[in-house]
Amino acid sequence: MHFQYVLVYRLQCLPLQRLLQSPLKIFEYMSSGVPIICSDFPVIREVLHDQQNCILVNPDDLDAWTSSIAYLAKNPEVRVSISKNAINDLETIPKNSIH
Repeated sequence: MHFQYVLVYRLQCLPLQRLLQSPLKIFEYMSSGVPIICSDFPVIREVLHDQQNCILVNPDDLDAWTSSIAYLAKNPEVRVSISKNAINDLETIPKNSIH
């Protein structure tokens, strides 16, 4: 339904079903300069903060995923803010702690 937004607006989606290890993709996504939509898990919240440097979504709620994509598509100022915050937050994480 909202797939046309993915084609028009660049964003990163990380739909994890469960977390088995350190998700290094998160750090790559944070450095990409585009907004992130990610599954909401406690360990993810150590780095990502909903509505600040990403949008966190229940991994099993497809409607939440599609509405988050639509929300970012309709709100360019939020896309820019989330992207910039992610880059800034990544710079504060000690490089030797990313593994």
